[in-house]
Amino acid sequence: MPIKNGIKATKEIIMMNKNAKILFASADLKVKKQALLAGAKYFLTKPFSCKQLIQKINLFFIKF
Repeated sequence: MPIKNGIKATKEIIMMNKNAKILFASADLKVKKQALLAGAKYFLTKPFSCKQLIQKINLFFIKF
């Protein structure tokens, strides 16, 4: 993201809507803990398959 990174964007979204459903994706596993602490519900490590993406999206409908 050119203006802000995903962690900062996630924090801002959660501040506006505590119930936001955020799926964070990154190739950097060091970002995973930061993303989840910022409010992301799930994390996908890039590259990921369509099947993995669909599985994570389905979790939003099952758990929330």
